Amino acid sequence: METFVASTTFPYPINDVFGWHERPGAMRRLTPPWEPMRIVAEAPNLTEGSRAVMELDVPGPVRPRWVARHTGYRPPYEFVDVQEHGPFRAWTHRHRFFEVPTGTKLVDEISYDLPLSAFVAPFVEVRLHRMFAYRHRQLAGDLDLHARLDGPRMAVSVTGRDQPVVEAFKALLTTGGHRIVTHGDAGVDLTTGVVTVGDRTARVSYPSGGLVRRRVPLLASGDRLVNWISLDDLVGVFLFAVLTDVHGDIDAVSPNPLPRADFTAHLPAAHAPDRIATPPVGHVFRHPDLDAAVRHVLGRK
Repeated sequence: METFVASTTFPYPINDVFGWHERPGAMRRLTPPWEPMRIVAEAPNLTEGSRAVMELDVPGPVRPRWVARHTGYRPPYEFVDVQEHGPFRAWTHRHRFFEVPTGTKLVDEISYDLPLSAFVAPFVEVRLHRMFAYRHRQLAGDLDLHARLDGPRMAVSVTGRDQPVVEAFKALLTTGGHRIVTHGDAGVDLTTGVVTVGDRTARVSYPSGGLVRRRVPLLASGDRLVNWISLDDLVGVFLFAVLTDVHGDIDAVSPNPLPRADFTAHLPAAHAPDRIATPPVGHVFRHPDLDAAVRHVLGRK
């Protein structure tokens, strides 16, 4: 058996960090975009016997499934998932939480076995380092966002046609303790960008080019000047529009637009007429510059 360990300390109480993992959407928020994996069903909870089902996106007509079963549930200190069916001979993932003076230390410990493990372990190790660096950055960003937008938990209806945006926004809502309903305290139409909370209305506009590339969750548009935003920041702006007293038109764009030539040095951008766009006042971007955003979503150092 091989063992991999990753740890990070978060400046939040242990109940907040553990509780985030217990809520619907946590698995979706933690799955890196580059992983060839589709979530078929999240586990309904972390208790013993609950299962999560993933589908591996590999060439061919058959999509192999990875089934993980939860065990070792000791809130708020530990939960464990083991591979019940999947690509490894054995896989056990211990999530351990420790109270420390500066907050909560999360330790992810993976024990795994593969055919020819001695030869493939170095490659698996590199992949796990990349994955858990992403997961811990993602968790830190979400905890920071929910702490800044702390307040009453809301029931929110969500509609829209852009599935990656819809799924990301729903997962962000539910990991923050909010509920997805048909009719509730707020309504968000991710197609039109209209956010309605009581008698308050805001309209969020964002780059029209759609996701820049498969597995690269950035949105961008512009012919000469490119307005862009990461998917995480886009759904963060929508949450900002729901939970703060903003109204009227809001531009969901990075505070750092780029000339097209500079943007395409990193990634291709969609063509669209240029428009002066101003990011919302008061929203804190987790990816204010393109290089940081690309490094995060592609798992680069």
